[in-house]
Amino acid sequence: MFYKTLYGYKIETDLDLPYLLDDDGNSSRGTVYVCAGKVPEKLTYPLVERKLFQAGEGMLRVIIPELCVFFIEAKGKNIHITYDAMQGASLRDISAYLVGSVFAGAMHLKDEFALHAGSMNIGNQTILIAGDSGAGKSSLIAEMLKQNAELVTDDVSVVDKKNNNPVIMPGHPNIRLWKDAAEVTGFQYSEDNKIGSMEPKYWIPVPQNYTGISKKIVKLFVLSGERTDSVQFNQVYGFDKVKIIRSINALRILIRALNRQPSFFKQAASLADIIDVYVVKRPEGYYSKLIADHIFNLIEMNQIKIKPNA
Repeated sequence: MFYKTLYGYKIETDLDLPYLLDDDGNSSRGTVYVCAGKVPEKLTYPLVERKLFQAGEGMLRVIIPELCVFFIEAKGKNIHITYDAMQGASLRDISAYLVGSVFAGAMHLKDEFALHAGSMNIGNQTILIAGDSGAGKSSLIAEMLKQNAELVTDDVSVVDKKNNNPVIMPGHPNIRLWKDAAEVTGFQYSEDNKIGSMEPKYWIPVPQNYTGISKKIVKLFVLSGERTDSVQFNQVYGFDKVKIIRSINALRILIRALNRQPSFFKQAASLADIIDVYVVKRPEGYYSKLIADHIFNLIEMNQIKIKPNA
């Protein structure tokens, strides 16, 4: 049995999750029990049913094609995850999906405020970085780590409000990069840490850049897929901030499936009240370093002055 921790939860698992930190006894939000076993063919009373998942009251059944079927159930403070590996499946890939999308689903079952965003500290402030797949989120995080930002979480940020001061619950000391992003940012990758076979990503340990201790959250940067003639930072105001925060929730389809719209809206509105939100647009090509430079400027100088790339 292995004992790990993620987002403030203790994890007791029969599957090695090498990307996670060992539990230090301070994980107080509950326990996640992970074990191999037989997964139900279907939920008895599903509220929502799709090709690759079913959602019921306090439970999820998730299929990762050609890899694994997961059954996730919330019981009080705790979560039970059963996995049934398909023939020939890689345990390394199973552990990667479990730590990623499966755990994000489990957070929704617990009514946690889980955002599809990385988070890091710059000085005494924490920022969130979000963006759809291919928008450059992972490359931007890598560039910011090169400039001595401290990693809190890589891909999913669970926001907790303590004494009206929202903080991010600790993640793990790794980032996930496409091969070309790793090469351009100078991060070393290993075939031993490859996830998947089609367009694989790589787990890259960054313990020297990891803190896991969030400061006060002050800003959210959302990387847009829209291409422009120059790098642009557009600050968003009012209710548009709430809409943007709602749009970056982890596994957004589960918000509807689990009837979490009211609580998630309240969580998003509460965060929107106290942080600044920016939508970042860029031209085609690699602009992560330029964007990172100006995020640092915004945090440190509280202003942005960006010119088109020459």
